[in-house]
Amino acid sequence: MCQLAHPGARGKTSAVSNGVEAAPTASPGLTVAAVARRLGVAPATLRTWDRRYGLGPGTHAPGSHRRYGAADVERLRLMQELVRSGVSVADAAEQARSWSGAEAAGSRAEPAAAGPGPAPADIPPPLPGQEAARLVRGLSAASGAMDAGRCSELIRGSLAERGADWTWDEVLRPVLAALGRAWQRSGTGIEVEHLLSNVARAELAAHAAALGGRRQRVSGDPPPILCACAPDELHDLPMYALAAALADRGRSALVLGARTPTSALHAAIRRTGPEGVVLWACLPVADPAALVAIPPIRPMPRLVLAGPGWPIASVGGEALATDLPGAVTQVLRPA
Repeated sequence: MCQLAHPGARGKTSAVSNGVEAAPTASPGLTVAAVARRLGVAPATLRTWDRRYGLGPGTHAPGSHRRYGAADVERLRLMQELVRSGVSVADAAEQARSWSGAEAAGSRAEPAAAGPGPAPADIPPPLPGQEAARLVRGLSAASGAMDAGRCSELIRGSLAERGADWTWDEVLRPVLAALGRAWQRSGTGIEVEHLLSNVARAELAAHAAALGGRRQRVSGDPPPILCACAPDELHDLPMYALAAALADRGRSALVLGARTPTSALHAAIRRTGPEGVVLWACLPVADPAALVAIPPIRPMPRLVLAGPGWPIASVGGEALATDLPGAVTQVLRPA
């Protein structure tokens, strides 16, 4: 998925509604299938980790298969995070086996079998600097399990606590990039990317709307920033991230979305008199000169071309931006 990249860079839900296998209340813990869905891995992977590394279910009820307790699941989550960070599987398993926390004493307690994901109290506190890794891990698992509610919860919390810039660069962009690489390798998983993109789009828009609604408008407020995609551009998620980042700075934005025709863009410029216009293009722009020829209005809005689809040699003196902070800085720069 094409993205505006950083430089260098619980309520109960029925098993029928979300596809998570619910364990009967009389049987503690989660089945291997339920844990696999929650973590976004194959059941065979969990059985391999159990057989080779001893990271299996620790709860057993008479007359039934062993089940995973809360601490068992958290050890598996930790192992996932370590492997994704580059640690070998064997070393990650050793560290996961040695993990001990407040949850370890309750390893035989029953987690919420049909819940969309772990409650905050079930997640070990991240080490310093690992908040982003924890959120990436959680969002990867939730999207892999097609759990839209949990995805919304994680994104909404990150936006409220850290803002749009950090949430986009440190959480959303890495997860979406990983999903894109997985699709390129296997040709599968596009439904996961679509789900996460739609949830992220809704949460970013809600974040911007909430901030705009809380801010008292006065007659001297600057006009909005206009955010649009090139006529053939389908990926509009970066523009929603930009609008949310502008809202964090007390500025309003209008997002026209994907595949904005040039005539519609020009009409919107005339009608709104924006302070700035950001045009996003991931795909190569066929006729950049025609697209950047915005209609003359007074005062003229600042034009920022964002994304990798703009050929540098063809855009003249227009401002270019390849990352979210850069786009914000460019469009808010005084004339």
